[in-house]
Amino acid sequence: SLNYLGTYAFSWNDFTGRLVIPLSLEEIPASCFSSCLKITEVVIPEGVVKIGEEAFYRVGIRTVIFPESLRIIDDSAFEGSNYSGHLVLPSNIEYIGERAFAFTQITGIDFPEGLTFCGESAFYFDKELSGVLEFPASLKVIPDDCFAYCSKLEGLVIPSGLESIGSYAFRGCTSLAAITSKALVPPVMDSNNVFDEVPKDNFALEVPEESINAYRSAPYWNEFKRISSYSGFVCRPSSANVLNAG
Repeated sequence: SLNYLGTYAFSWNDFTGRLVIPLSLEEIPASCFSSCLKITEVVIPEGVVKIGEEAFYRVGIRTVIFPESLRIIDDSAFEGSNYSGHLVLPSNIEYIGERAFAFTQITGIDFPEGLTFCGESAFYFDKELSGVLEFPASLKVIPDDCFAYCSKLEGLVIPSGLESIGSYAFRGCTSLAAITSKALVPPVMDSNNVFDEVPKDNFALEVPEESINAYRSAPYWNEFKRISSYSGFVCRPSSANVLNAG
């Protein structure tokens, strides 16, 4: 049985249609199927724990079936692919690399509780991503450019344990109309560009009642002109993509 594939093993191949990865593999290596433009679906079996860097970079895939065994999706693994529809990640995912799903056509995301790392620009310019994203409690950092230019994204729910948000994390998210933070301590923002181009005057930032003054005085959070308390999140936009309550 096949238990090893090398880097670039099938890149720029003319495979067409559905690709089924062998049961015996534990890792899909870097650039293994990169630029296979005619692959439309990938089935990844149980036992695979890692998808390597650029493994499916610029691949024609529209759907992927992930195994519960999967723990790591490395840098640019699906960047520039035709991946579309709702992204459902398995419960054991811990690591999503830089630009892993940048420039795709995904419309929603289900992240599991347990995700601890999400890389810079992981979902950069996913222009079809919409609804409300609720981040898992296990995530402590939203890094630079993570959701930049996701222009259809409508709302955010920030978990209680989030510690920091990187530069330009939500730049160009011009459809944002609701942000709720469950964090008692305002997450540190690197600069005033985190929500660059977001219409901050058009909606209220909702925070724990006991933290209103902290947000009103916190650097860059205080640029939200309306800061109010919440008593339980209500999704005001038309749809929600829940990333687990935190």
